[in-house]
Amino acid sequence: MDDLKLMFNLQKEFQKQSGNGELPKLDGDLVSMFSLGLISELGEVLQEYKGWKPWKAKDSFTNNREQCLDEVADMWHFMINLTLALGFDNRDLTKAFYETNEHNFKNLQNEVNDKGAK
Repeated sequence: MDDLKLMFNLQKEFQKQSGNGELPKLDGDLVSMFSLGLISELGEVLQEYKGWKPWKAKDSFTNNREQCLDEVADMWHFMINLTLALGFDNRDLTKAFYETNEHNFKNLQNEVNDKGAK
């Protein structure tokens, strides 16, 4: 089983045992809760990693890299939960990711070509 599918299956089981029912399903209350959780975890990542600040070293961590990674993993939990609460599964996400990635590469190539033509 691929990692993303396993991660989604683990979160589906966790949400089921947490009382949030069978996912994926479109559920506005869960969308709201998981979105807020994701935003909160993103804030915690930024608290651990200070390199985003212009006056800090780019490799500046408050405590350690592992703590920052734990916060990123927490974000993944909420992102997967949010995806499920919006009614999508790992296959939907994978397909959309690849389509968007291809689009982004085409846009990047067009920008490179436009700059080269000037």
